[in-house]
Amino acid sequence: MGSVEGSFMRRGLLAVLLLLTLAVSAGSARAQSGIRVERDPVLTALFNSYGDAGRGDRWTGSDSAISIPLPDGRFLWTGGDTFLGTVNKDHSRSPQSFIHNCYVIQERNGRLGETLYTPNLGSGDKGYIVSEDQDNASWYWLGDGFVEGGKLRQMMIRVSAQGYGVVADEIATLALPSLRVEKVELSPSPYAPAKGAGAVDYGEAVVQEKDWTYIYGIEGFAAANPFAKFLHVARARTGHVMEGGWEYWDGSAWSTVAATSAQLTDGVGNEMSVVKTKHGYRAIAMRNSLGGEVLMFTAKHPQGPWSKPTVLYTAPENNAQTVTYNAKEHPEHHGKNWISVSYNVNASSTNSNGLYSDVRNYRPRFLRVYIPPDL
Repeated sequence: MGSVEGSFMRRGLLAVLLLLTLAVSAGSARAQSGIRVERDPVLTALFNSYGDAGRGDRWTGSDSAISIPLPDGRFLWTGGDTFLGTVNKDHSRSPQSFIHNCYVIQERNGRLGETLYTPNLGSGDKGYIVSEDQDNASWYWLGDGFVEGGKLRQMMIRVSAQGYGVVADEIATLALPSLRVEKVELSPSPYAPAKGAGAVDYGEAVVQEKDWTYIYGIEGFAAANPFAKFLHVARARTGHVMEGGWEYWDGSAWSTVAATSAQLTDGVGNEMSVVKTKHGYRAIAMRNSLGGEVLMFTAKHPQGPWSKPTVLYTAPENNAQTVTYNAKEHPEHHGKNWISVSYNVNASSTNSNGLYSDVRNYRPRFLRVYIPPDL
């Protein structure tokens, strides 16, 4: 597979299908005492009913599922590699191509509305945010997004169609409330090796505070273990992320040199989340991208030190027919005494027709995680 890794196993149907044969289901582990988890029937039903009504002009299945709140009360849900085709009554779909990124708008009333994508493009460059390549040489997979200066900043990676390696970290600026893409720029932080020797992809999670905006990144290794991932963090002055001057935690202090960025913890997945809590910070991730275990890490400071992981849940879909990945938290959708968490499901390499025989094999799952108040 050559240089498949980098940050490649971050998201996307293509990435998963190429590497699934390497995945080994993680053994079940007991969650911390006091934690209770149940399926979220509301969000699960919302996406299933929306996707089942697909007739070629809306989302019917994808991975990713990052939620981004907008100032007007709407939410954006990101789609990675996304199917838009018709869903049959038996939950099957005909073989079809897919696009590489989209948004599904959740309206202020809670209903899912329009799927945003750019139609009628070449087979290798479909999506809502598209690259300037004229030969479909690359596309974008979306990371976290945040509002800055009245604009939506969308973190993303450019992925090469040749080998599916990461080409660069880039940031799109979208007008609000129209969500029109205004421009795409290289990230102020280079996609380059850090202290741990692997390149760091910044933009997996963003935490905005009064003075600083913290941008979390994932470092991965191609050679020894393509599923080994490490968390990093950078920061920029709030309101000035695009102006550069990012600083990186080097293990003891903030540095202006990206190459000094230190590994904060391992065992995380490519897509994950970090949120601020009343006790500090909480990270949610799937163990080692395709591990099956949904993990929680906590810290008092954005750079850590981070706790050892607590197993919140072991996904039953991590089996011979399907795999699980990309666990993350959705603070905008929390309940009174539970946090909202999702993870992605995909057909395994031994279930080659699984994406078409049952569309539910390629849709997110949602959980309500009841955790002690001190977490």
